[in-house]
Amino acid sequence: MSLRLAGLRSIAAAAAVLHGCGGGGSPEPGAFGGPRSEDTLAAVAARFRRDGVLLGADALDESFGQNGLRIAAALAAPEDLPRFLAASQPVLACPGELPAVIYVSPLFRSLLVTRWSTRTGLRLASVQALPPAGTADPYWLDALPDSPSATALLEARYGNAAGRAREDALCALTRERAPDPAALIADDERDPDLDRVTDPSEPVGELQRALRAFLTRGDSRPFETLGFGASLDTLAPLPTAEPAVFPVPVSAHAAGPIALVLYADLSIPGRYLLLGRIGGDAAGRRVDPTGRVELIALPLER
Repeated sequence: MSLRLAGLRSIAAAAAVLHGCGGGGSPEPGAFGGPRSEDTLAAVAARFRRDGVLLGADALDESFGQNGLRIAAALAAPEDLPRFLAASQPVLACPGELPAVIYVSPLFRSLLVTRWSTRTGLRLASVQALPPAGTADPYWLDALPDSPSATALLEARYGNAAGRAREDALCALTRERAPDPAALIADDERDPDLDRVTDPSEPVGELQRALRAFLTRGDSRPFETLGFGASLDTLAPLPTAEPAVFPVPVSAHAAGPIALVLYADLSIPGRYLLLGRIGGDAAGRRVDPTGRVELIALPLER
């Protein structure tokens, strides 16, 4: 299965979870679309992210593209856009007549830079993916074993990415449309195990199924069977009728007895939910399965 297809299925599954909890359903008329005259840049930034996750690059072209601007054409792999935006937060930068909304992610090294004209209301002027210059940090999953927690790691990664987004040189570099498309997600950031989240027979699929049962029915038994009984208090603040977490899977890892799935919150930028489990056969011996929940809320800045 291709990552593009898996990503679309994962997002569809996430939407189904929210719908089943009473927090989703069909969008209200006018819920999606380009800027309106009364919109602020922050409001447009939030709508661009949400539409990009739920509808994809082609729909953004229809809603936000004007004067021949095609968002998909600026990206080497437009199918990566929903996953990137789900795991990103908007940073407002480059004040003036051509302000920027820069989407930064603690998972991915590239930045997504959107520039907006303010001369006659808000109009999208350019879009480009900006890979890092020089030596890149290891992917977050590779760095996780040496970090005190996922929260500490993602906070540090977000801080570095936001710092790059606020560099003066970036404003000058991105005033014009990029001549060539660039990648939002590097090859070593693609998480092949993310393909398996929608398969309930896979370890990461078991986590997805347990989360769905918990959010849609308030049923904690699948989590308890997987060894999460002692960690479920972390999820207590999340209401089941209208869940605060929109569970969009953005990263996954499965190796031997270990399974991890990281979910991004579509409604609250900077919030993530990490489910990690060690199965019943660890280090060559049979042990009781254990699960851990980490609810991550990054201290975002504007």
